[in-house]
Amino acid sequence: MNRLSLALFLLALLTAACGEPGSAPISTTEPIPTSTSAAPQVAAPPADEIVFEADVIGGCFMMGPNCARYVVYGDGTLETYRLGVEPVELVGTGTVDSVLVSDLWTEVASTDMEAFRASLGPGVCNACVDGVDTLLTLRVGGDVYSFDSTAVDFDVQRPIFALVDLIVRDAFRQVDMPIISR
Repeated sequence: MNRLSLALFLLALLTAACGEPGSAPISTTEPIPTSTSAAPQVAAPPADEIVFEADVIGGCFMMGPNCARYVVYGDGTLETYRLGVEPVELVGTGTVDSVLVSDLWTEVASTDMEAFRASLGPGVCNACVDGVDTLLTLRVGGDVYSFDSTAVDFDVQRPIFALVDLIVRDAFRQVDMPIISR
């Protein structure tokens, strides 16, 4: 199970068990990797532009429509949606750390994304065994990069996935999404 999916699965599991989003402890023992190359100067993301979307899917559908889509804008504005209902329901809004969002934008803009994708290991279908998988879409300027945790490993030792992991954890704490039972 890749680390990002495992972390999201544990958060979803604890939320279902405790009924309180954000109650899962966050490990601070692992250092956050940073880029070793000097990144070219990249303008900050436009405040109203979507930087990334993360659909957390899989085992969170077991009890009902309890999977989330996190949409994060350049200024750190967050929208959290409930997946599994039609139409997709906006549950709430919040704000995540805009410095992390800007760092993610810069990291993606300064990375050869084709080489990055080619360097990733294979993913794992965590939802196949009642886990959580993630569909991630990164946007920089007009470029869009999509990743599926069932196809590629979301290794949080890599700066892009480390930043996404921190932002998703922050997003999870920002908006209360009560559990719905079928």
